[in-house]
Amino acid sequence: METKIKIKPVNYSVDLLEIYNVSLRLNKTANITCGIVGEKVSIGYSFDLTEEEYTAWGNDDNYIVDLLLSKLGLEKA
Repeated sequence: METKIKIKPVNYSVDLLEIYNVSLRLNKTANITCGIVGEKVSIGYSFDLTEEEYTAWGNDDNYIVDLLLSKLGLEKA
């Protein structure tokens, strides 16, 4: 059973992207768990890369950082 409780909207700033884990399915896809963190908040996310994204990644880890930021609607500082 799921319980949902309405709360008043809050605004917290986040200033850090942390990548926690990358699980690979070789030559196919990857799952990446990450979080955005601020002074009073930490929010976790999990993303499955499409085959196209996995192929585009190659060996450039900056591609993953930029992809995650884009998926989250964030920009590098």
